[in-house]
Amino acid sequence: MKRSAPLLLAVALWSAPPAQAGYLAFFRTTFGDMEVELFEQDKPATVRNFLYYTRQGYYQNTLFHRCPTNYWGFTDFVAQGGLLSVYNLAVAPQAYVIPTIAPITNEFFTGRFFSNSYGTIAMAKTSHPDSATSSFFFNLGDNSLSLDNTNNSGGFTVFGRVRRGTNTLNQFIGRYQNYGLQAIDFGSGYYFPDMPVNYYGYKPNIYFSDLVYATVELLETSITRTNNANLIRWRSVAGLLNQVETATNLPPVWRPLWSATGNGAVMSHTDASDAAPLRLYRVRVDY
Repeated sequence: MKRSAPLLLAVALWSAPPAQAGYLAFFRTTFGDMEVELFEQDKPATVRNFLYYTRQGYYQNTLFHRCPTNYWGFTDFVAQGGLLSVYNLAVAPQAYVIPTIAPITNEFFTGRFFSNSYGTIAMAKTSHPDSATSSFFFNLGDNSLSLDNTNNSGGFTVFGRVRRGTNTLNQFIGRYQNYGLQAIDFGSGYYFPDMPVNYYGYKPNIYFSDLVYATVELLETSITRTNNANLIRWRSVAGLLNQVETATNLPPVWRPLWSATGNGAVMSHTDASDAAPLRLYRVRVDY
């Protein structure tokens, strides 16, 4: 595709009152959807790492493999995934270990500090501070006392939070062995004593369809040049105002271009105003 002017695009998520913009990730889980803001301006390496695994497709049908219980035997700590994913889930399912790239540097002290409170997402790791790869977890409660402690693996870096869908996250809370939680052995050293399942009660045989999955998608724009105009497309955020904004300078001074309430499907807008040598776009969603 040939074009005479560079087209830059961005996707923005804003809080009210306005704060720094962030990527929006959709977690399509067995229990329902969650919309998760990613803090790439404060935790850039961590978010880039998460985006890599997402864009490579490794978080398609990724399993939630760990949901540990508390002293009383109930789940209220974390829901962890991103270690195993499943091919061909609907036909001939086969689990595989997500191939990882180099571990990332711990960004616990980088940018603004975010506590491991309810509804936040962080990267899982070993006892080494700089060992996070593909595995992530959601905090099911206030875990600041243990996970914000730098004596615990250097502290666990929060890089996002659930904006909508906490009712989905709550489905991981209150489980116990043989009641939404099972010990499952995948072989080859992959034994999980506290794996969430999508049923309650005892079953002698457990199938792939009984497990809990997530597929991660990103709110991202695409630009197509056609008939001397720019076609902007993105997967909309349902029930909220999706606002397309444009700028013609750097640093950008954004101005409104078009807006509509999202329906969760792909939306588009055509911008025929293409006189500027530089044109940037972003989609803003106010939560």
